[in-house]
Amino acid sequence: SVTLLPTAPSILLPGRRALVWPGMSARALSQGLDRIPMFLLRADGDVDTVAVAEYESQGAVLTVKGRRIGVAKPFPDNPLFDFLADGSGVVVVRRRSATSKGEGSFEVVKVALNGDTVFRRPIAYKPQPTPRSRLAEWAEDTRERLARRNLLLSTADLESMAREGGHVPAFLPPVTLVTSASDGTIWIEREKTSAPRTTWQVIGPTGDLMATVELGRNETLKAASNTRLYT
Repeated sequence: SVTLLPTAPSILLPGRRALVWPGMSARALSQGLDRIPMFLLRADGDVDTVAVAEYESQGAVLTVKGRRIGVAKPFPDNPLFDFLADGSGVVVVRRRSATSKGEGSFEVVKVALNGDTVFRRPIAYKPQPTPRSRLAEWAEDTRERLARRNLLLSTADLESMAREGGHVPAFLPPVTLVTSASDGTIWIEREKTSAPRTTWQVIGPTGDLMATVELGRNETLKAASNTRLYT
């Protein structure tokens, strides 16, 4: 049997099927589990494993006056995944931050419902230095969140603790977000620098780079296809 967390991501498919990711329970976290299966649930009750996600926490732990406090990492570079909106499978993006200013690369992998790898595409890019303004934005957002928990810290303290904790890479993670459209295209939001606009790369169902689009840095992509998008 498969036990799903209330917040488990899922997508319904034709033929009374569903793609689900059970999520990561507190018990699993405490046991150090770092791989989570993605399941295809069928109407007859059968369960197939489509892929296995590499789990990494997007949280950071800061120590304040001897107290350990969990916050969101300022620059997470853990693998991303998304169920493809056309129901054809799962996309995984491996997006480690570069460690030098030479050419970097990230990887986009599409896995079909039967578990086969449809394509595995490396994408080269030029690493972008982590701007001071991005860390300041994270510190202000984190300060406000902690204040709602009656934890009062300055943005300067938060920035300092993030640096001391090794949570501020020299270069930004190359990918911020991955999503998909109903026509099978995969939309990848690249790194958010201090520039007013952010680049999105559109990858086709077979792995071809189809287009590059620029959106406002704070615009949210709500729906898209290979011919139009909505924000």
